[in-house]
Amino acid sequence: MVRSTKKEKQAVSSEPDFAVMPGVAGWLEVMTQSAQFVADRLQQDMETQRAFLECRTPQDVMKLHTEFYRTAIEQYTAEATRMMQKLTEATTQSAKQATTLTSRAYDDIPL
Repeated sequence: MVRSTKKEKQAVSSEPDFAVMPGVAGWLEVMTQSAQFVADRLQQDMETQRAFLECRTPQDVMKLHTEFYRTAIEQYTAEATRMMQKLTEATTQSAKQATTLTSRAYDDIPL
């Protein structure tokens, strides 16, 4: 006789178990996107450092420095806007799910 375990009966999901909790999926997306942005910025920072080593004149350094900061400001501004939108969506979703989970129909109270 073969016994089946609870794990075998569960459907295979690509999301962790906690991701199905109310509001967690939205917050998980916010954290993932934030981590990806930081990784991308660090990569660009390292590329800029390499480019500084190739500069031959003070004008090259100034041009590279200006381009670096202009790009960084644009990217941080765009990311902050995206993050605010995602945080608003995640908060709205969490509040909506929490309200749904705690709301009652009041038809279950015997009179």
